[in-house]
Amino acid sequence: MKGILVGITLACLLGIPCYAIKSMMFNSVDQYIERAHGIWIAQIVKQTGQQREIGPTYEAKIIRTVKGEPGKEALTICAISRELASGEQYLVFGFNRISTSDAWMDNGNISPVPVPASFSLVELKGKSVKEQVAAIITARCSDLDRLIKRLAEEKSALERGLEFQERLDKLPSKGK
Repeated sequence: MKGILVGITLACLLGIPCYAIKSMMFNSVDQYIERAHGIWIAQIVKQTGQQREIGPTYEAKIIRTVKGEPGKEALTICAISRELASGEQYLVFGFNRISTSDAWMDNGNISPVPVPASFSLVELKGKSVKEQVAAIITARCSDLDRLIKRLAEEKSALERGLEFQERLDKLPSKGK
């Protein structure tokens, strides 16, 4: 409860609109879709270098509108949860509009979600908003599983090398 009060106080001090506060307190795909003012697949063009209320802002080109006003071509994202990479695509939930501008702040939880390079946007054709969001999140989870597996294998190899060295260090030295 104390964490929620601190978060609300911080949000109010930073001038985050009240509707943004409630959007940070949910965790299902249905709630993300329902509460997002827009959902886009956007490609980062560049970091603008501007520091908004909380984090750096990025210019993005909209590749696909999943939910929201059609015909929108560009987006400004204020990222508080992760660094965004130029040229990469992200699934962006428009929860928190900053001031009166068209800049959207991520929610510090899952948005924006990196779209895996291996994911084809053609797979989204004819799918509902929920199916599109779920497909991208599922693809990202699969990417993360592969990354975790690769990192675990690397960690295991390094640990084996350390264990072998410890055994070598315990052997009596010939020159002593």
